[in-house]
Amino acid sequence: MRIVNMARLNRSLRTAIADFEACGLYTDELHAVPVRLTLAGRAYGWCWNTGEIDIPAVSLARLGEIFGRPRFALRDILRHEMAHALAHVHPEVVDNAEFRDVFGAPYWSEWETPHDYDPDLFLTG
Repeated sequence: MRIVNMARLNRSLRTAIADFEACGLYTDELHAVPVRLTLAGRAYGWCWNTGEIDIPAVSLARLGEIFGRPRFALRDILRHEMAHALAHVHPEVVDNAEFRDVFGAPYWSEWETPHDYDPDLFLTG
């Protein structure tokens, strides 16, 4: 299990930003979203309903790697959380029929029904 530090966070964030830029999804609004390194948390990372992203230095989810759970790259976690932030700053990207057709449900339905965290079903809690 690797602890996340600012150097790792910034390196992975640069990669995630480049991926969003390559897809034409990195906007001024997404650039303004704060990405913070926090001390500890339950999940790999999370995006608040304000659009802000927190990545814990140490997380319970990462501790599972010691017991054989799959390891998720920090850049993939950031991509995931940045996609939530993108939905927050540009709701039109996810509030449409195409999104519902591809994913089988409206994006916002995720927030309407609380979920219990199950590491077999969710990347983040």
